[in-house]
Amino acid sequence: MIKCIIQIVTIFYITSFTMSYSIAEIKNVFVQYSDKNAKKIFYTPSKQVSEINSPYIQELIVQMKEKMDGVGIGLSANQLGHPIQLFIIEYIDDKREPRLNMQDIPFQVFINPKITKASKEKISFWHGCLSALDKPKGKIATYKWIEYEAFDHKGNLKKGKLEGMGSIIFQHEFWHLLGYLYINHAKEFLESDILQSKVKSGNIQLYKPASKEDPFLLADYVIGESIEQYASRYYVAKKKNITS
Repeated sequence: MIKCIIQIVTIFYITSFTMSYSIAEIKNVFVQYSDKNAKKIFYTPSKQVSEINSPYIQELIVQMKEKMDGVGIGLSANQLGHPIQLFIIEYIDDKREPRLNMQDIPFQVFINPKITKASKEKISFWHGCLSALDKPKGKIATYKWIEYEAFDHKGNLKKGKLEGMGSIIFQHEFWHLLGYLYINHAKEFLESDILQSKVKSGNIQLYKPASKEDPFLLADYVIGESIEQYASRYYVAKKKNITS
């Protein structure tokens, strides 16, 4: 098997991983935006999980963790072909180059999540995705911090606050559950090698206050609403567009 340098992470690109996988092999693991079933998987709001402790959900969480290790820092269930409200995150700063000096994020599971509060400040960041491997990285604005409610892998309700990288990862994966990819929202794109070069030279900061020109990832989401409530608005708006 040919080894290659793969410049990917689920949220963004900041490092290269030397791995015994080809890009084609990784594409076979994660549903890609260009796949035939992508519209059904990615572009409709995900369904609520009702049986968190079921073997199906518990086995899926294990599979997601195994497939994300070494290639990403966040993964939503629909990236494996399961359009349900479930995603995982994990971030270890010292495995990234260049380092962002961000707080490490331990492995966490979020089921049926919603954002309950968010900062006024927004952060600009370059996003990438395991489901858009052939696409350049895109610059997107997200909330600087968020507070959330979700269920963990045992079915316990949890509430918390995420800042820095944790906030970015959460919002990116939450965006997947709402029915979108970053490539549908970003306006400015850079190939991974060019972005890496500009970051190393200091011409680009990966993490900085957003400008008014940076497209805001969750502009259509109302803080405090569930994905079901968002979906209801989504389908009403879609019906109006069709009939108008």
